[in-house]
This record gives sequence, C-alpha cells and structure tokens, in this order.
Amino acid sequence: YMGVSTQSTWGQRWVYKKMSGRFVRASHYRHVFGQPAKPEGEYQEIRANCTGEGNFIGCNDKFFCYSTTGGGGPVVIHPLNKPGRLAHNAPTLAVHKDSVLDFDFNPFVSNVIATGGEDTTVKVSAIPEDGLKATQQEYLASLEGHERKVNFIHWHPTASNVLATASADTTVRVWDAETAEEVCRTDFPEVVQSFDWNPDGSLIVTTCRDLHVRVYDPRVPDGTVLKTAGFTGPKSQRALWQGDKGRIIGLGSSKTSARQYSLWDLKKFDTPLVLQDIDTSAGQLMPFYDPDNSILYVAGKGDGNVRYFEITDEAPYVHFLSEFRDSKPQKGMAWLPKRTCDTTKTEVAVAMRLLSDRVVPISFQVPRKSDQFQKDLYPDAYAGVPAMNANDWLSGRNASAPKQSMNPGAGARGAASTSGPRAASPAVRTASPAVAMPTKKTYEQLERELAEANHRIAELEAQLGR
Repeated sequence: YMGVSTQSTWGQRWVYKKMSGRFVRASHYRHVFGQPAKPEGEYQEIRANCTGEGNFIGCNDKFFCYSTTGGGGPVVIHPLNKPGRLAHNAPTLAVHKDSVLDFDFNPFVSNVIATGGEDTTVKVSAIPEDGLKATQQEYLASLEGHERKVNFIHWHPTASNVLATASADTTVRVWDAETAEEVCRTDFPEVVQSFDWNPDGSLIVTTCRDLHVRVYDPRVPDGTVLKTAGFTGPKSQRALWQGDKGRIIGLGSSKTSARQYSLWDLKKFDTPLVLQDIDTSAGQLMPFYDPDNSILYVAGKGDGNVRYFEITDEAPYVHFLSEFRDSKPQKGMAWLPKRTCDTTKTEVAVAMRLLSDRVVPISFQVPRKSDQFQKDLYPDAYAGVPAMNANDWLSGRNASAPKQSMNPGAGARGAASTSGPRAASPAVRTASPAVAMPTKKTYEQLERELAEANHRIAELEAQLGR
C-alpha cells in the first residue's frame, strides 16, 4: 500500500481491506494513472526563478509560462505546441522592475496574462497570438496600489476584466483591468497565504498567517466574514473550493509538522468534516481540484510524486486513489484547462510538471477498452467564456460559468485535438469580442505621441503664418 499515512491503526486496516478487494468502493477513478510525456514531448533547457509562495509555473490552452532571472522581471511564455529545447535567449515579457512572483492567464482571452511581484505592481499584458518573437516591454494596464510585493493573482472565473491580488501588505484587492482601477479592498491581520474564487465568483476563501480560514464577498466591505481555525502548524496553508458543493479543501500542517489535508462544510464551518495526516515531508503542498471528476490532486514542492484523491458527499468523504511517482523532484505544477483533454485517450487531467531544468506534461488517464466517447467521465466542462462584465459583477450580480460539451462529435467549442502536442482548436484560440481589452499605452508612448503632435502643430502654425 502506497497511500496517505493514517492517524490510527483502524484507518490502516480499513485501507488494506479496500485494497485487498474484500470491500471495494465503487468508483470510476480507482485505476487512474499518470503517464509522463516522452522526451520529445518535454520542454527542455528551462531556467525558472522559483522564489515566492506560488506554483512557479502557469498555463492555459495555448501557452505555459514561468519567471526567470534578469532585468525587467522577465517571464518566459512558450507555446504548448512547440516542445523541445528552449533557446538560451528565449524572448520574454519584461514589464516589471523586479522579480515576478506570480502570474495568471486571462481565462477568456488566451493571449492576455497578468503578472505581479516584488515591484508591488500588477501588469496586464497581451502577447502575440502565435507567441513572443522578441522581448516585449509593452503592457495593457498597470494596476498600482499595493505597498509591498504581490504574492498571488487570480482572474475572476465568470466576469470579464476582473482580477484579485494578494500582497505582503496584508490586503486582498480586486481590480477592473479595463479601467486599471481598484474596486474592492479587504484588509487582514497578517499576510494572506492563499486565496481562491468560488465557481461563480461571488465569494473568496483565504488562508492567513494568523492560522485562520476566512470566506467573504469582496463587494461587501462590512459584510459577514465566515471564519474558522485552520491548521496549527508552521507550514504555509492553502485553501480552495470543492467546486459548487459549498465545501472548502485545505492543505497545511500540524504542530508536529505533519502535512495534512482538511475538508470544511460552510454550513458547519467550526469543525472540519475531515482532518487527515498525509506525511512528514517538508515541501509546501500544491493542490488542484477537478470538479468535473471530483478528484483532488496534491503535489508537494520537492516531492517526486503526485497523490490523488476522490472526494464524495458521504463520510469518510476523502478517498485515496493512487499516486504518480518519479525519481526527479518537482519545483512547481500547473494544470491545463479541462477542455484540452484528449477524450480519445480517456484523459481526465494534464499537469505541467516543472523540474529543475525542464517541464514535463503528465497525462492522467482512466483505463478503458472502448474507443467511444465516455460520457460518464466527461460532464460538460468550463468553457472559458464570460457570463458577465465587471460592472455586472460589481452591481451584485452572480452568474454560473458557461460550460461546453467535451464530446468531439458534438462540435463543441474547444473539443480535444489530437493533431499535435497540446494543439488547441481554432475556436479556443479566438478571443471573444465581448472581452477584448483596449490597449493601455505606456507613459513613454504617450510622451512620444505628445511630442509628435506638438511638432505637427508647430508645422501647421508655420504654414498658416505664411
């Protein structure tokens, strides 16, 4: 048995009975396995700057990105469909004055990314549709107001041009990226260690250095804040929503430094439904929850494995499934959107695993004999289409995220393609006009245009003088 450590011998006996086949719980996902890409499918010669509290790598349906060292807080943004060795002088997005600590691709426009870090600002930038060809220093918007470094960035899941940031200045702020204005601010007693939007973007959950988990609506500054004690240990804590179940998944540690997971129900927030030891390793845990298949993936920084659990609606709630193992430790982890999964391989998730010198895609698959579309594995998935704009959300409106069919035969937007390494369909790559962001010119561009205009005015005045 190679699963989670348990806190009691009874728990261990129960697991062995399950594994022996005497009491096997029915599940579609008991045999999920992780398949790493072959060497020709890896991205090599990676030199990532792994500082901060984030996952050190980000991705969407077209690109993956990571921070590297150099002037301007450079971020490498590389197309998914171009595996192989990255050039030593690969072009970067360099729009900051210091290191970038976190980034997030716009969920509705594939070539728009938000970056933030040591220089206290957040930059929203648009890169060419086919990727960077040269180092880029232009950006669309600069979000300024944080007084210390920006640690985390998350776009709103249903409203266009809305994103939230958490900083070492102990605030979480929400911004309208189109107007570059701060629209909401929440102050905390200590530094926020993680935060996550719920599926419709009406609530935020946070973990904080004061060892408490909080849930609140950022649009209501004096509104109700649900609060409960988090983990008791010194390791950084993380929390994320269990889809639309009204439950929160937590990762942290005990006083004895054992890494743990927990599950809270908002209706009984004072006491966790589950609090379970995982192991005693030192690395920070990086969770990812797939609401379509109810699978929680947990990877630790410095670990060589990725554990995965199924979460159900009845006790004991969290069930260990299996783990992916490798001899090389990971530094970071990111996950592709569900709509990019190859349904012909019964692929249910794809992780971009950042190692010391490369990025290796890991395909998590459910073994099936039939080559037909497996409807039970693929409910409709997040479509990457906005349900409203920033003004709608700020006015108090909530809306569920639009979804799409995963069946390639249904002509679904973004159906999986097998024509190349992670090749997204043209439909996915096309940005919706409803979320097209206006280009915000830099101070230098405006100054140059003003000088040109003044020169032209002088010429016209000279002509009139004749």
